[in-house]
Amino acid sequence: WVPPDTAPAPVAIRRLTEVTWRDLVQTIDAANLNLVDQTTAFIAALAIKPTALSLGFAVESRVGSAAYVRVGPGDFCPTGLLVAGISSTATSIQLGAPNSLDLVEVGSAALIDNEIVRVDAINLETLSVTIARGCVDTVPAAHSAGARVWFFEDYVGEDPTEYSSGVSVQVRLRTVTSSGTLAPELAGTDTLALIARQARPYPPGQFKVNGQSAPSVIEGGITLTWSHRDRLTQADQLIDTSIGNIGPEAGTTYSARIVRVDTGAVLASQTAISGTSSTLSPLYEGQVRVELWSVRGGLESFQRHSHQFTLLQPLVAPSSLSATYLES
Repeated sequence: WVPPDTAPAPVAIRRLTEVTWRDLVQTIDAANLNLVDQTTAFIAALAIKPTALSLGFAVESRVGSAAYVRVGPGDFCPTGLLVAGISSTATSIQLGAPNSLDLVEVGSAALIDNEIVRVDAINLETLSVTIARGCVDTVPAAHSAGARVWFFEDYVGEDPTEYSSGVSVQVRLRTVTSSGTLAPELAGTDTLALIARQARPYPPGQFKVNGQSAPSVIEGGITLTWSHRDRLTQADQLIDTSIGNIGPEAGTTYSARIVRVDTGAVLASQTAISGTSSTLSPLYEGQVRVELWSVRGGLESFQRHSHQFTLLQPLVAPSSLSATYLES
């Protein structure tokens, strides 16, 4: 019999993310939540068990060349990998390389690349998951095969330190086992630049171009439509992109633009939109990208809607031909 190896191993698969307003609502009481300034930012760490006997990890952080400070514990996150790529409108995913998926609860949040989704159903036998797209402060996006899905609800390492927007924070995770904690020199270091994500207005929902979610070709004028969002009203709810108007948060406006894909030149734009639609009519043919985002108090939404398609100009019917006949 060989005793199991309980020595702590470095966390090889990990990522840092900035905390959202929803995260703060779940962790800070209402009185103190109202005191959080819009320049304040917080960090969370996600990690996968390096060994089966890993119990958790310690989160240590610093700014600049200061000494690392232990700021909190962390729990390893259930994850899986996308077997196939998905479009921005897909609501069913297939997972491979499962890790602790039995811990995942229906109704909880998951992260695919930089998009937060809601888990609406999960089948542990087939590893298929039904998801709702573009939750919290994110928008639906396409994701490639092999993208990691982090089922992070209740399985993160949080740093309660209040940082300021613009600061870059270094974080290291030290694995904990029954034998002790990973030596600090063996822990990998990651850095995240903070942007006060928690204070930014949520991007709008139900984004459509000429009434379609993802058109490939449009002829003539372009009409964008969307629905309001309100981070304060939504609080800790996981509202997906398909839901109608909520809010908007006071002071929120929207900006839209169309750019050429080849040069990035702006063809048409509109700002300070208070309603839920915009019409843009650039005189151009070719590949374009339309973008839509929220603005409040000088802060732009963490993400913006973006969709690429071919723009065509409508054919102009030729003028009626007339002939003059001369009598001989």
